[in-house]
Amino acid sequence: MKAGVKFGEGAGNFGVQEIDTPTVGDGDVLLQVKASGVCGADVLLYEWTYKGRFPVETPIVLGHEGSGIITEVGKNVKGLKVGDRVTVESIIGCGSCYHCHQGMPNLCPQWDHLGITSNGTFAEYLKVPMTAVHQLPDNVSFEEAALVEPLSIVVHTFDRIKFSLGDSVAIIGPGTMGLLLTQAVRSYGASKIMVLGLGKDKLRLKRAKELGADVTIVTDQGDPVKEVLDLTNGIGADVVIEVGGTPESFKMAIKMVRGAGQIAALGYSHYGELEPITLARQEISILGLIAFMPRHFEQALRWLEFKKVSTNALISHRLGLDEAEKGIHLMRDKEATKAVLIP
Repeated sequence: MKAGVKFGEGAGNFGVQEIDTPTVGDGDVLLQVKASGVCGADVLLYEWTYKGRFPVETPIVLGHEGSGIITEVGKNVKGLKVGDRVTVESIIGCGSCYHCHQGMPNLCPQWDHLGITSNGTFAEYLKVPMTAVHQLPDNVSFEEAALVEPLSIVVHTFDRIKFSLGDSVAIIGPGTMGLLLTQAVRSYGASKIMVLGLGKDKLRLKRAKELGADVTIVTDQGDPVKEVLDLTNGIGADVVIEVGGTPESFKMAIKMVRGAGQIAALGYSHYGELEPITLARQEISILGLIAFMPRHFEQALRWLEFKKVSTNALISHRLGLDEAEKGIHLMRDKEATKAVLIP
């Protein structure tokens, strides 16, 4: 089968190659991949700047956002059959640790991650455990379902935040997550949605406005903290969702949230300034969250089924698997709001 393979360490060292089709185990399913999203993590892996929980070993098939049709099932698989339309969780817990038993495989210390610790979705076929598979509603397309993985993280965000009708929300970072969050907070009844990004995010900020942002703010032009304070009558945003992933965006979030406000930290920066005295004096709540739990996948599918959020609205480029490297470049250079590979 064809697959987009990171075949060596260092920047680049990626290409579409012929590799063996996976062999299913007793509890696995094999699916023919119909659509795969290109994520920022794929860009980091391509550039070899990814810093994760475990070292990444090459060669590895990239990609962790995908959907497809089941073509084979293991002998112990129940509730799934050949021909089922499905999407897949990217994180697979060990199944035996404390967090897995609590339904939180995202916190499993030994998780397996598609496209990082095992072969991913940039391929014609993908093998996953039956526990990682979710069937699609009839009215959800493969392309829409390929982005259920990032949408499930948005669902998780609202699981953690105490969101109130009429809250003002600042979203730092207009990438895939930021654009999905923009739609979600609009559906939740936010009073004012402010999306912040860099000057080079021009295309994505424009899309954020089209998807429901009241205001977009360019953070490397002027004073973005002052702009948010001015837009909230000097109070600050009720909720700040940080998906910029830089020390600067995390510091910015703390400065623009109101007293007793909430910050959701989704940007995964490895460094950042934090003054405990500021948190105490302002009674700021910072909520960390990582990835998703299985129930968030089910809720994300429901959001798509009932048209509460559109993942299709993000997709600007549809490319063949042979163009996987082009898709990575488009996302890296911020020339796409979302690139999706169609094997």
